[in-house]
Amino acid sequence: MQNILAPAVWSVVSSIRLREVDMGSYSWIFLILILVLNAIPISKILGRVGLNKWWTIAFLVPFLNIVALWIFAHARWPAIDRPAPALPLPKFD
Repeated sequence: MQNILAPAVWSVVSSIRLREVDMGSYSWIFLILILVLNAIPISKILGRVGLNKWWTIAFLVPFLNIVALWIFAHARWPAIDRPAPALPLPKFD
């Protein structure tokens, strides 16, 4: 069965040619815009949980963002672990 399919598969694979991808100036502008639009909420979330905002860079790098997400999920969050401020008791006179 393999010998029958091999020429057909090879003809399909050999007919596919990889084209060169031209990254024009608009593509670079679009890429930077997407990175900035993703970085803003990520840095705000990291700041709210009390972590360093430099972690944003790790979340923007492909495959490293998966590792950073696991570290982020299992790390201690300083803003959450901090004891809540004591509320003043109401005075009844």
